[in-house]
Amino acid sequence: NSGRGDDAISEFMMALQLPNDDPPLEEPMVDQLRSHARSSLCNTLGCGSQQAAATGNHARAVELLKRLLTVPGIDANEIARSGSNLATSLAKLGRLADAEAAASNATAAEACNPTIKALARYSLACCTELRADACTDPQEKAAIYATAKELFRSAHEVRPDPASSMGYRRV
Repeated sequence: NSGRGDDAISEFMMALQLPNDDPPLEEPMVDQLRSHARSSLCNTLGCGSQQAAATGNHARAVELLKRLLTVPGIDANEIARSGSNLATSLAKLGRLADAEAAASNATAAEACNPTIKALARYSLACCTELRADACTDPQEKAAIYATAKELFRSAHEVRPDPASSMGYRRV
């Protein structure tokens, strides 16, 4: 990372916070400029987090995704996608409780894009499965696996996918 991504993030964050004065612009123009800055910021943070995760730097991916989730005005699809990716990186870091919370938030976002909605449910199912794997009480373990199985089924119902189908069969 050359630092240029961090510079871009700072610039886009400032653009979202600039006042509309000296001279004031018409509101539609301000909305359009802020929307462009928000989109660029989300793209920069999202791409940076994907690159970090792809190289195994999940701590950096978590940092970028947490920043992305604080961007004012992001939509439910972005919240669900970013939350799912955050859950994956947190799980890779062994932070299962945090991963499950991120996946729950992603699912709660109620994304309207079926692919992203299914991804959020799939992420929660994977985190639930990991929690079941770690559970030592046989009855509790069975109950958690049942919940994971239902989540995999739910993800598959939203958008059929081999990964959710395999998860369903696995648990």
